[in-house]
Amino acid sequence: DRYANRSIAVLTAFLALGAIYTIAYGLWFLWLGPIAGQPLVGLIATIVCAMLAIPLWKPIARLVDHLFYGGWYDYRTAVRDILEPLHIYQQPQDLISQVATRVHEVMKYDFVMCLNYEGGAALAGPMSMQDMDSVVGRDMHLGRHVALAQTIEAQRKPVHLHDLLQQIGSTSNLTLLEQQLLGLEQARLWVPLQGYSDVIGLLVVGAKRGEEESNGKDIEILETIGRQFGVLLQNAWIFSNLRQEVEEGRSIRREALAAREEERRRIARELHDEIIQSLVGYMYLISQIRYLDKSDKHRIPERIDVLQETLRDIIYDVRRICTDLRPPVLDEVGLVAAIGSLARSVDSGLTIDLQIEDDPEVEIPDAVSLTTYRIVQESLHNIDRHAQASHATVALSINQHDIRLVVLDDGRGFEMPAELSEFLRRGHLGLVGLRERLMGVNGTLNVKSAPGEGTLIEALIPLSIEDDTN
Repeated sequence: DRYANRSIAVLTAFLALGAIYTIAYGLWFLWLGPIAGQPLVGLIATIVCAMLAIPLWKPIARLVDHLFYGGWYDYRTAVRDILEPLHIYQQPQDLISQVATRVHEVMKYDFVMCLNYEGGAALAGPMSMQDMDSVVGRDMHLGRHVALAQTIEAQRKPVHLHDLLQQIGSTSNLTLLEQQLLGLEQARLWVPLQGYSDVIGLLVVGAKRGEEESNGKDIEILETIGRQFGVLLQNAWIFSNLRQEVEEGRSIRREALAAREEERRRIARELHDEIIQSLVGYMYLISQIRYLDKSDKHRIPERIDVLQETLRDIIYDVRRICTDLRPPVLDEVGLVAAIGSLARSVDSGLTIDLQIEDDPEVEIPDAVSLTTYRIVQESLHNIDRHAQASHATVALSINQHDIRLVVLDDGRGFEMPAELSEFLRRGHLGLVGLRERLMGVNGTLNVKSAPGEGTLIEALIPLSIEDDTN
């Protein structure tokens, strides 16, 4: 069928060109009259018509191809018609959906799937996303480190399904998603989406209209689409992440300002309601002692005891407020001992396993020490109040380059949103606050959790915290 269809297209183009040649030759004879029959004139007419036919062949062939196949035999037109309309879209998922649709419409493939390794997929053709969900499931997060992605990464060019299966070998070690994708009957050609340095996704196509397989020109077009669209998609992800980070940064700054003002109000209330009130009472007791009658002189020691008790309360409150502002234990005994003291201070029945790998020669900046301490403090506070856990592990590793902190519990866990900023929209500021603290010291935060599976909080903090303006 493939060769028959192509032969019909070529024959049609040849007949159309022959008709044009015949008409032009006839007009030549009508114009020259009797002398047109001379051999030399006929030869010149033939050469002129042949010269005119050469530039006409390509547009005629393109027109015939368009009538028969939709124009997908023309390389430049296909690439232009697929890629040019995509530049008006900014969101990665919109680009993924549109490129699948454009390849389906322009190149007449029955099945087109565009899949981004980090999440996001789209289909075009008779199979809908609902049909795809029933075959593959809703989790289309393939990742770039699985065998399927690594095999295509090594090829860096379109691969037919049977060649791909031969290179992968046994499918028993593949993930369920890989097995489901490779099991799709429609997926015949796998095209890598090449980003700036790595393959970031896949463009998978099936058969063309009439069950025709992709030929060399189709593969060349798809390979070009894979390279150019891969860069376009990666740019969209970069700008999308930047926009999201800017919006999250604004929200975090607003929340941080609100939290800072609330903290100031809390400290002011404590100073007014506790410290100042205690000092007023202290002044009152001093006045009482001063104006005691001679007959009450024996009560002076009693009043002094009350003064001392009041003074001790004031000192305790002042120390508590100072500890909230900056834990003095950090300056007194250092980060490792301070975290150990913090773990021992939890008295709710929670068992805490403390694992420390310390290098005494490492000098830890004050900002890093305080950030690490606060992360442990906030994490243990959340476990104690919300996790319903019986056991927690705090693992701290310090080397010459960075600090790695892991806090793990066996509590009830929670469903992780796609982005931590979702916690901000829900009004849960704990994890967002941790990330904000880490951003201040160029650290990173990784959170893993699932209902019934506990929670893991991992922080990596470089010991050099100079601003990296690049």
